[in-house]
Amino acid sequence: MRWNWGNLSVGWQSQYLGEMLVSFVEIETAQTLYGSDVFMEETWIHDINATYIWNDSLTIRGGINNISEEDPFGTNRAFPASPRGRMMFLGGTYKI
Repeated sequence: MRWNWGNLSVGWQSQYLGEMLVSFVEIETAQTLYGSDVFMEETWIHDINATYIWNDSLTIRGGINNISEEDPFGTNRAFPASPRGRMMFLGGTYKI
């Protein structure tokens, strides 16, 4: 979703992931071989960002990824959240 008020634009993104099994495991033997650690619970990941057009030359943007600081699934890949947890960013563009 995105909202605009004059020179300010604010965006919100949410991602829902239902219960799932990590990718390297067969469902038939998962519980027996690995226990409940390979079953991932449902989770929500939320991000917010904003952009402000200061003038014709300067645009400022920033945001927060993974607002609720969800942990990545216990695999060799950091999914669905970053291993860094919540991440904030701020930047800008200046046109000469």
